[in-house]
Amino acid sequence: GLAEEVRRVGSTAAYEPVAARGPAEFRRLSEELAATHHRLEEARAREARLEEARRELVSWVSHDLRTPLTRIRLQLALMGETEDARAIRADLAEMEDMIDAYLSFAAGEGEEPSEDTDLQKMLERIIAQTRQAHGFDITFFAPSSALPVFPLRRKTIRRAIENVISNATAYATRAEVSVRYRNDEVTITIDDNGAGIPAERRADALRPFVRLETSRNRQTGGTGLGLSITNDIILGHGGELTLADAPMGGLRVIMKLPV
Repeated sequence: GLAEEVRRVGSTAAYEPVAARGPAEFRRLSEELAATHHRLEEARAREARLEEARRELVSWVSHDLRTPLTRIRLQLALMGETEDARAIRADLAEMEDMIDAYLSFAAGEGEEPSEDTDLQKMLERIIAQTRQAHGFDITFFAPSSALPVFPLRRKTIRRAIENVISNATAYATRAEVSVRYRNDEVTITIDDNGAGIPAERRADALRPFVRLETSRNRQTGGTGLGLSITNDIILGHGGELTLADAPMGGLRVIMKLPV
C-alpha cells in the first residue's frame, strides 16, 4: 500500500512504485514518491563518485607530497648542523605537520570500528600525558559515579579530546576537565583561562581552515582544523559540540556523546 511505498522510498533496495490507482491525489502522490526516490538514487551515485575522488586525492597527496619531502630530508642530513640547515628543518617539520593535518581531515574518521571504551580512563591518561609532556596545569574532575563503558571509535574520540586540550595548552596557562553521565548521555566539559573566542566567531571556529588568529606564525595560528575535526568526530558519533564562555575566563568546550 501507500505506507509501504513511503517506507521504501529512502531505502537502498530496488524500488518499484505502486501502480497508480485510486483517487487522483493518491496517484499524484505515488508519482511524486517515485520521482523522489529517483532523485535520492542520483544523489547516492554522486556521493559514491565524490567518495572515490576523495580517496584518490588523499592517496595522491600522501605519496606525491611526501616523496620530495623525503628527498629534502636526505639532502639535509648531508648538510650538517649549519644555521641554514636548522632553518630548513624547521620549515620541513612545519610542512609535514600541515600535510598530516590536511590528510587527516580529508581522509575522514568514519572507517574505524566502534569498540567498548572506558572513556574515564582515556581522559585520565590524556590528562596525565599532557601534564608530563607540557608541564601544563590541568585538573580532572571525575564524575561522582563511574562512567559506563560504551561503544566509541577510540582513536577518533581520543583525537577529538586531544585537539581541544592542545588548544588550551597553546592559548592558556590552566585548564579544567570534567565529565558527567546523565540521561544516557556523557558530557565532557573542558575549560581554560585563555582569551576565549567571541560569541560571534564561534561558528567560524568550527569551520575547516578558518584561523581566528590571523598571524602567519603556526605556533599561534595553527592550521584551522583542530576544532573542525573535533566537531566532525563528535557529530559522527551522534553527539554535539558547543562553545561557550568558561567560568575561568577563557573558552568552554562542551562535548556530548550518546551512550
